[in-house]
Amino acid sequence: MVSVSVVVATLLPYDELDVVESLERGTYDDYEVVVRDDYPVCKARNEGIKRASADKIVFLDDDSRPRTDYLERAVETLERAPAYSGRTIHPRSDVFARHFTAHYDRGDEPRHVDTFWGNNMGVRREVFDAVGGWDENMGWGHEEKELAARVRSQFDILYDPEL
Repeated sequence: MVSVSVVVATLLPYDELDVVESLERGTYDDYEVVVRDDYPVCKARNEGIKRASADKIVFLDDDSRPRTDYLERAVETLERAPAYSGRTIHPRSDVFARHFTAHYDRGDEPRHVDTFWGNNMGVRREVFDAVGGWDENMGWGHEEKELAARVRSQFDILYDPEL
């Protein structure tokens, strides 16, 4: 069994996923990537959880480009925190990025937060066992807030700007 499972919900073919290429360039190799193309995204993520062999589960988007030490840090973070939210930086500095994605960056200091984003987050399996998975009745867009509220009812979510 691997130490961490990375769940990617996508409609793209595996060999076209930026995130896979980024993870392969990374410094950590004790992981698996579980790609799901179910529609909608919440169903894909739930199916990813079911198929994940690790108890530490990371969620990234298909176009994510994690740092080379991302998975090593994710595993370390999930050793001490039941769930985490990482920093997301949009690759462009345009009106879209400033208006629609500025809330992904929560600053430079680690702290506990109330939400996480499906493009860069991690959760231990025990959390899903306690609060359930993604609500498959949710539509696209900020479906993470509903899950985060259930997680926060029993667990902390740690924001780590280095993730």
